[in-house]
Amino acid sequence: MVVTCDDPPMLMDANLFGQLAPHGIKVRPLCLDVSSAHPKDGMWLTEHDGLNMVYISDDTDQGLVPRFQVNLQECKPYARRLAGALRASEGVR
Repeated sequence: MVVTCDDPPMLMDANLFGQLAPHGIKVRPLCLDVSSAHPKDGMWLTEHDGLNMVYISDDTDQGLVPRFQVNLQECKPYARRLAGALRASEGVR
């Protein structure tokens, strides 16, 4: 599962490292600027850390969404604190 953002249009794949590391492939988590969070052809093509990747959008597959929603609720207090510290130009403690 990847996360997309409409404004600014981005695709984020924090799981990429975890999926490839057991195979000896070292890659950073991916945060990619895209032209649209909803591509017309349903695909994003990218190169990242020497790997060519294709992401295919499937809005009908909602299997991971319930757990994501739970995680989202659990992380809200931390995200608010981080956003507040960034707005105040403070270090995060």
